[in-house]
Amino acid sequence: MIRIRKNAVVIPLVFIVSLLLSFSAGFLVRGSVSQPEKSVDNVTFGVLHEGEYKVTEVIDGDTVVLETDHHVRYAGIDAPETNDPSGLSARDLNARLVEGKTVRIEISEGKPDAYNRALVYVWMGDELINERMIEEGYATVLLNKRMAKPKYYDRLIAAEEYAHSHHNGMWIKDMK
Repeated sequence: MIRIRKNAVVIPLVFIVSLLLSFSAGFLVRGSVSQPEKSVDNVTFGVLHEGEYKVTEVIDGDTVVLETDHHVRYAGIDAPETNDPSGLSARDLNARLVEGKTVRIEISEGKPDAYNRALVYVWMGDELINERMIEEGYATVLLNKRMAKPKYYDRLIAAEEYAHSHHNGMWIKDMK
């Protein structure tokens, strides 16, 4: 007859029960802890958190500098460069909209861009400035294989269609 020692059964059983209890407790604790605010670590200027910031400088139609010296790029849009005539108009519109004003920054999913700028959605009250730049015809929707679809993709596409159909900004050349 085979005799099983009591300790040979009890010790592994206690270990398994303890492991299961620890695992399930982790799920309970995770659900009760509040999630931290979204932020992005910019190697040059440190961590940028979502929140309100004053825009101290407008670089171009899709890049601004915040009071913290963070250079941020508007997520989901692409404005012409300032060496292009429409690029100067894009920068001017962006300056009229946000320069010297306090805006709310919403950090986009993903990493900083190739120039280490945080990709952000810029809000003035209820107005999404990224969308406004497209609607006025001074930016287009930016989407490529390496990037996730922008959070407000449908809004941005609708703004681009509006700008194109109304010949706004850079779309004026498409008038027939």
